[in-house]
Amino acid sequence: MRDVPIGNFRERLVLLERNETADTQGGRAVTRSTLDTVPAEYLPIRAMERLQSQAIKSEVQERFRIRTRTDVVANLTAQWRPSWESSPTVRELNIIGVLPDPDDPRRFLLLECGRVE
Repeated sequence: MRDVPIGNFRERLVLLERNETADTQGGRAVTRSTLDTVPAEYLPIRAMERLQSQAIKSEVQERFRIRTRTDVVANLTAQWRPSWESSPTVRELNIIGVLPDPDDPRRFLLLECGRVE
């Protein structure tokens, strides 16, 4: 088990869940509501991982570590402003996978995310 300093959690992710409701004309209205804002550690994807993901056509482009929660699942959307940019724009991310952190599976989750184009 590797000790993860809490100071590494410099990023903020706004987690959004998708809500579908029936509209008055028989269709579906899709809205998103904020589930929570969580501190996160940005984990750059290594060059070899990036090459491998391109070879298998993976959608994962960003990875984050957060504290373990039971309400974070794949198919949520996250909004993220990179902390190192001088005037960051909000990036929309689809959470593709939620995995236990292999270094400390009881305390942390890894979020595998793809950018919304």
